Amino acid sequence: MSYITEGTSKQVLEVFGKWLESYNITRIQWVALYFIFTEGTISQRELSRLMNINDSSSMRLVQRMERDDLLVRKRSEVDRRIIYIYLTEKGTNLITKLMPVGLKFSKLLLKGISDEEFEVFQKVLDQMLINVQGYEDY
Repeated sequence: MSYITEGTSKQVLEVFGKWLESYNITRIQWVALYFIFTEGTISQRELSRLMNINDSSSMRLVQRMERDDLLVRKRSEVDRRIIYIYLTEKGTNLITKLMPVGLKFSKLLLKGISDEEFEVFQKVLDQMLINVQGYEDY
């Protein structure tokens, strides 16, 4: 069963990645820009949680994006352990330009799928996640 969703997911992600190549950005960077843009002020840990990646992967991603002048990091003045991430002007301009690309891709994915079918699909995926929660160790 997992090979069905894994294969589909892999192909969808690869195609979206190809769509982004001409903008010189990876799919993972697009996702990070999207969350930072839509959430506003966000901590690095919260970004990890939203992207479902571990903190060390998030740290490397943020470092690369900071090097490319897409974002900046600032420590919280209240709790120095917390690092907040902000988009730079370059990062804001890029994600603003790319939001229509993401919307166009979403429309392509949903082409021929009714709202009711999508709702059932989402419920099935949600239930699958509920079913496996707490069963990481076999």
